[in-house]
Amino acid sequence: MELYSIPIDWTDATEDFLTTGSATVANYAITSQRFVLEFQNKDAAEVSGISVFAQDGDKTDAVFVVLSGLGIPGGANTEYLQMGWSATNERYEIKTGESGTGDVQELAIYTGDNTGQLVLDAATDNISMSGALTVGSLITGGDIGVAADTDLLQLADGLLTVNGNISTGNDAHYIYTNHLGALVDADTYITFAGDVFYFVAGGLEFARFRERLIGSDEMIVNENGVDIDFRVEAVGQANALFVRGSDGKVGFNEGSPNAKLDVNGTSRFGDSDTNYTAVSATGTLTMAGSARVIRSEWIPVHGLKPGPASPAAWVAHGLSGAYRFADNAEDEIVGNIGIPLDMDRSVAPEFYIGWSTTDDTQKDCVWHLQWTYRAPAEDTTVEESTDTSADTACAVAEGLNIHEVDLSIVDSLDVCVHFKLTRMAIGATGDTIVDAVELHGVCMRYTKNKLGL
Repeated sequence: MELYSIPIDWTDATEDFLTTGSATVANYAITSQRFVLEFQNKDAAEVSGISVFAQDGDKTDAVFVVLSGLGIPGGANTEYLQMGWSATNERYEIKTGESGTGDVQELAIYTGDNTGQLVLDAATDNISMSGALTVGSLITGGDIGVAADTDLLQLADGLLTVNGNISTGNDAHYIYTNHLGALVDADTYITFAGDVFYFVAGGLEFARFRERLIGSDEMIVNENGVDIDFRVEAVGQANALFVRGSDGKVGFNEGSPNAKLDVNGTSRFGDSDTNYTAVSATGTLTMAGSARVIRSEWIPVHGLKPGPASPAAWVAHGLSGAYRFADNAEDEIVGNIGIPLDMDRSVAPEFYIGWSTTDDTQKDCVWHLQWTYRAPAEDTTVEESTDTSADTACAVAEGLNIHEVDLSIVDSLDVCVHFKLTRMAIGATGDTIVDAVELHGVCMRYTKNKLGL
């Protein structure tokens, strides 16, 4: 490239054109002020500018302006900024360069005092920005990262791999689809709120995952109770587990359950191959182990006897009569019940007390039950177990109250249970009914082994 110089005597030039060789300055005044060279348009209505162009103008020649911070243009050791047309690359370029011992310097583009707004680092080939970047689209042929981790985002073959966390910001905690440029499906998304993770489709919440500070963490399907079916598939089973959203019926291998639990196939309940209950697909019931049912042994009031220390009084009450336990007297009755031969002795029986009072203020009656199981040749005078507990009367005068006491396990050799029932004194024991109460009967409820094993 041949350089041209314009000799200037630093006085105002008022000519319409100033020409030296092939260089032309038209309609401008050249003045010596703050800068080495300034151009000012001669007339206020004229455009002020600098035009640089090739002689033939066919894009085959490079056209550029060079600003040198070190050395002189074309010198041996320079550092420069070059702006213009590259005939080799066939594009307009802005670049920094060097020759000899010079260095390629970084290029900063900024406004005002925002010196870090856009910086092109010559040493690392990186671009740094101090502000936000707003783009219509971002196309990259490689990874996106930060200085500490240059491949946070990996883009390859249409897949995006994130090597780190994904954050949706402080306000818009949503991830939703805009597939193939279609309208945004704003009611189908994944959202986060606190420690809850939601899956929503078509405006309906399908599932949520919740981490609790207190209580158990949970996964909830169909929290809002709308008509959403839940289905789990297995190999060859489209409805290995199915829950119908409209009525909550559950099917196993059944997509149209007709009952609260509908099993299409053999079902089995138990803890091993020797103790279970099975129902086949044809309805056949198979039981291995034992079959337990609940039975009751009632002793009517006339089958009981007054206690020896402070006997309860027999009184007329309704059709069958009752034993009356006076207030603050600790009256008592006694009785015994034979142990049924079909009792499952691995399950403790229960003792029920049927009583009433004329007091309708729902106060407490405290019962003291003593019982002992007896086998042949055992001492019948030894007391084994006791229970003292209160029962609150119902709000109906003379209404029947049922009080439950859990008994102990029955030994394999025991044949009967002897018992004594006492109403405790008012006051310190917690009995608050200031009136007599009446006993109508007692019952022992037990578990029966239907198979007799």
